[in-house]
Amino acid sequence: MQKLTIENFGPIQQAEIQIKDILLFIGPQASGKSTISKAIYFFKSLRDDLFRYILDILNGVEPPPPNDSVANFSRRARDKFLGIYGSVSHFTSMYLHYSYDNGVYIEVVPAAENAAYTNIWLSGRFSQEFKPLVARTVRFKQDAEKRKRDRFLSSSEALTLDAEERAFIQS
Repeated sequence: MQKLTIENFGPIQQAEIQIKDILLFIGPQASGKSTISKAIYFFKSLRDDLFRYILDILNGVEPPPPNDSVANFSRRARDKFLGIYGSVSHFTSMYLHYSYDNGVYIEVVPAAENAAYTNIWLSGRFSQEFKPLVARTVRFKQDAEKRKRDRFLSSSEALTLDAEERAFIQS
């Protein structure tokens, strides 16, 4: 069961919402319906962003992370959050927490160093699962590039390599 907790954000002082297949928000204008809807969209769409991050590494758009892939992804998530909401400098005590399944959660809090920004905190469980996935992706990409460099690939070998990449992405 997924759950969203919001505190001191927009017109919402405190809300805890169980995320179900169908949610209906009814209320007066400026009561927080859009704020909640955008938060749900943000947190649920991070899975697609994670997939896109992996594809960007495979396609060479995103250089392989030198050290901390979690921090790189967190920065991407922060940029997306700011793209949705803009500056949150006036929400100095905001707190958003989204619990996914299996102990994975993400929190959004004001950045102490710059009030116009936010920090995106990813749970330890997220990091435990994410880092090996990125490392495996980097190894797969390096192996594929090495196979391409070592010799001229026949069309059959190129198709096999392409099929292996698709299978890797689907796994």
